Amino acid sequence: MTISEQLKAAIRASGQSVSEIARQSEISRANLSRFLSDDPDQHRDMLIERTVDRLAEYLGLTLVDAPKAPPKRTKGKKPASSTPRRRSR
Repeated sequence: MTISEQLKAAIRASGQSVSEIARQSEISRANLSRFLSDDPDQHRDMLIERTVDRLAEYLGLTLVDAPKAPPKRTKGKKPASSTPRRRSR
């Protein structure tokens, strides 16, 4: 299975919507939909996809499951735990 096929399978198996994955991964929904599409007309970047697959194969790379990264913070907001606390006297 190629890297692209592994990615597509993982995305489909995630149970998340394309919109949610696109938002969380900061990829445009259009690009993600095009990547997942089985319609050859949608694959304008197939050369890039094949190049990545060939490089990964040449280098012996495969995808492995890893813990999911925490959601990104919204700009300008600090997590509650990082606010300084006053010491009681």
